[in-house]
Amino acid sequence: MGKRQRRIFRSNLEQEYQAMLGKDLQLITTQGRVLSGTLESFLNGMIALRDGRRFLHHLPLAYVEEVVLDVEASQ
Repeated sequence: MGKRQRRIFRSNLEQEYQAMLGKDLQLITTQGRVLSGTLESFLNGMIALRDGRRFLHHLPLAYVEEVVLDVEASQ
């Protein structure tokens, strides 16, 4: 089964966060850093992302450039 990447920019995160909760994703910051993990929560302009070492990162929405989400392609 194939996978596709879906890019979600900061301006659309508030509308799309429900579909991303609990999913593995890559978060690109405004400084160009990439954080990989699972989206835990999105509340009051803050994003909580749990990385592979189970560390919880709290990031303000202004710090996020985009989110890249892997989705399975339908056949």
